[in-house]
Amino acid sequence: NAAYTAGSGTLDFGTTTINYIAVDDLLMADDVQWRVTAVNAGAGTCSVSLLAGLTDANVANAVNVLRLHTSVVEGKTGEIGGMSLQPTQTSNYVQNFDGAVSLTFTEKAVMRYGIGDNEKREIAMLLQSKFRQFEAACIYNYRSAAPTAPSNKPIMGGLYFYIRRQTPEKANAVYNAVGGKLTDTMLKTVCRAIYEGGGEPDTIIVAPVQQVQIDEFLDPYRSVQGFENDRYGGMVHRYSNSFFDGKIVVSRNLRPGDAILLDTKYLGIGPLKGHENLSFSLRQLADRGNTVDWYLSGSYTMEVRNNTRGHGWIYSLAT
Repeated sequence: NAAYTAGSGTLDFGTTTINYIAVDDLLMADDVQWRVTAVNAGAGTCSVSLLAGLTDANVANAVNVLRLHTSVVEGKTGEIGGMSLQPTQTSNYVQNFDGAVSLTFTEKAVMRYGIGDNEKREIAMLLQSKFRQFEAACIYNYRSAAPTAPSNKPIMGGLYFYIRRQTPEKANAVYNAVGGKLTDTMLKTVCRAIYEGGGEPDTIIVAPVQQVQIDEFLDPYRSVQGFENDRYGGMVHRYSNSFFDGKIVVSRNLRPGDAILLDTKYLGIGPLKGHENLSFSLRQLADRGNTVDWYLSGSYTMEVRNNTRGHGWIYSLAT
C-alpha cells in the first residue's frame, strides 16, 4: 500500500492483506528482498530486515510484493498450528423451492389440447417451470438477510451475488462492456484478470445472442472438417486463449447482455441433507374429494468459493 522508504524497515499492507504475512516470510519488491521480523495485524504493517548482500532502495506505492517462501532454521521440529489462507468467508442460505398441481377428476378424464393424460401434462409443466426457475435463481439470486422469524423467507445467493456484486481481486474480472459487442479481445482481458487473481476459468456461460456473436468472431478460425458436403455452417462449443481453454454453455435464463466466466471446481449446488435428503421430490397429497393434488418441493443452497478470484462477469454487452 504505502510507499517504502529505504532504511525504514516497515512495509504497509493494510489490515486485510497482512493476514497472509507471517514472521520469517521472505518478501520481494522490485529488486529488494527482506525477511519479515514482526507482524502488526492491527496496524496492517510488518517489520522487515534487508537480506545480506542486497542494497536497500525506495519502492513506489502500490508495487506488487512477492511472498517467496519462509526461512526455516535447520533441524526445526514439527509444530501444530496454522492459519486460513482466506481471511474472510461469505456464507450462504438454504432456499426452499416448491410448486403444486391440482386437477379435478373431470379435468383428468377429458382430452385437452389433443393430450390424453392431462395429469402427466400438468406435472411435466410444473417440473419444467420449476427447474427453469431454479437455474435462474442459481444465476441471479441476491442473497437475503439472515432469517430471524418464521415469517422470513431465506434467499440463497447465486452467481450474481457472489461474482457480479462483489469487488474482484483484479478489476477487469468484472467487466463493463458499455454496450459494446462481445469480442475476442474482451474475453482475453477478463480471462487474464481472473488468471492473475488466482483462478483458472474453464466455462463460459452466455445467452443465445452472445453465442451467435462468438460464432461470428471465431468464424475465421473454425474447422469445418467432418461436415457433410450438403450442409453449411458451424457451431463453436469450445474457446481457447492464453489464459482459458474450456467450453461455452448457452443458457436461456441468462440476460442477453451478460456473460459469465467460471472456474467450475469452485462451484457447488446441492440439496439440504439432514435426517432426509431434501432434493426435489414429487408427492401425491391426501385425497380431498373430487380433486387430485401433487406437491413438488426441494431445499437447496449454492457454494461459490474464491468468488472474488476464480470467476468473472461481463455485463452491458450489445444485444
